[in-house]
Amino acid sequence: MLLYPVGLYDVKTEVVAGVANLVAGPDARGYWPRNTLHLTPHLCDEEFAKEITAERLVDPDEEARASINRRARRMIRPSAAREWKKILGRPNDWFDVTVYVTALGWHLEHKRRLNEAKWAELLIATHGQPSAPDLFEAAASPFEPKSSETPAERSQRATDRRDKWKKRK
Repeated sequence: MLLYPVGLYDVKTEVVAGVANLVAGPDARGYWPRNTLHLTPHLCDEEFAKEITAERLVDPDEEARASINRRARRMIRPSAAREWKKILGRPNDWFDVTVYVTALGWHLEHKRRLNEAKWAELLIATHGQPSAPDLFEAAASPFEPKSSETPAERSQRATDRRDKWKKRK
């Protein structure tokens, strides 16, 4: 098994930007913004939406400045380091899954240069060449019995079922 480090800051930023693009909707021409994270209504219910937005990008010194004064709270340094923090009381499992799936998709597309043709080659290399079905072997004869058991075995099985039914409590 191979382990790949995931740069979470960039991927989380991309996922949240994709959700923001979804909320913003298409432009006047009907085109969606680039990298929009499309979530269908049957997938994205209220619980899912809360989980996928359960982290926020904050200044790590935010709590310290909150206790100082109003002016200090409004001061934002553009060069300040930001970090992702979970919103208390909200599960973030679907957010984490979305982040890791996005990272995996990026790895497959960019590092492995995996397109449809290479994906087919990878499947053949992993599982072997699929056998070509014979046209005449593919269809079963409608005149042959579907079971390989003999009539005596079938009769014995029916008798055993009846006896088991009679002995039930």
